[in-house]
Amino acid sequence: MQSLISKQFLQFLIVGGSAFLVDFGIFYIGLNFLDHNLYVVRSYAFFSAVLVTFYGNRRFTFKDRFHLSSKVQIPKAFISALLSLIPNFTVFTMIVALFPLPIFHYIAFVLGVVAGTISNYVLSDKYIFNSES
Repeated sequence: MQSLISKQFLQFLIVGGSAFLVDFGIFYIGLNFLDHNLYVVRSYAFFSAVLVTFYGNRRFTFKDRFHLSSKVQIPKAFISALLSLIPNFTVFTMIVALFPLPIFHYIAFVLGVVAGTISNYVLSDKYIFNSES
């Protein structure tokens, strides 16, 4: 019986889980200990996670592929992250706007990340780590 989820996608989720911990850690510290603006903290956390995701996917998820130089792939990773940021921040912003209680900031964070995961995988597979693009 063929698996519904590919090994590569599971590896992508493992890397993404690591990036999520970095993302959430920066978000939590910035919001609770540094008292920064909600959206500024979310942006710092997101872009830190992009770097973790890029290097994790390069060395783990897509390690069997020919890799262009990091100088070529990192800009592609940021372009892809910006595209995946659209569903991520859209969900985040909608939930924060609809439910202004602070506990919903964390729920919005998680649901935003989930919303961006699929587009991020497709872009990683077809654009960032595809030497033909």
